[in-house]
Amino acid sequence: MRKTLLAAALLTGAMATPAMAQDDDNRGGFHVGAIVGYDTVQGDVDGSDGVAYGVTAGYDFQLGTNFYVGPEVELSSSSVDECEAGVVRAGDVLCLEAGRDIYVGARFGTRVGPNRDVFLYAGGGYTNAEFRATYDANLPGTTDDFDLTDEADGFRLKAGVEWDFLRNAFVRAEYRYSNYEGDIDRHQAVAGVGLRF
Repeated sequence: MRKTLLAAALLTGAMATPAMAQDDDNRGGFHVGAIVGYDTVQGDVDGSDGVAYGVTAGYDFQLGTNFYVGPEVELSSSSVDECEAGVVRAGDVLCLEAGRDIYVGARFGTRVGPNRDVFLYAGGGYTNAEFRATYDANLPGTTDDFDLTDEADGFRLKAGVEWDFLRNAFVRAEYRYSNYEGDIDRHQAVAGVGLRF
């Protein structure tokens, strides 16, 4: 009887082990992170380069064995602040400054590698950015000068890769293209680090 119980216990444990391993290998769920990287804005002022930085969060739902899809949000800002002289007349100065950027979208991807620790993904969604434009005509008594801060709606497309260097921690490399109303284009190449819960 004792041998029968022992055999049953061992068999139950052997059957449960693969299921537990499979559950433990689920890399979906909630994730948060921070990003920093290169940012360039093309608008009325060409070649406006700076540094983008921010925080991101999302949730990955597992579909099948290696595929995931889920929502993602990001709040970021930028050091882009570029000026160009002689835009309309000699001596004038036009400046473009990028402010905060809110992104709401989704991503989908697949896990690859022998340990499924590399996540390849693409995504897209809505983005709303703040821009400040200033113009100094450098003429006494002129009414052409302005200082305007406005929000611009747009869309973002992106692709990236994550690598799990720890069970619940990852590093990220990502390229993003954003297009805003007012003929403003934005290209970003960022790196990040995050945690998965």
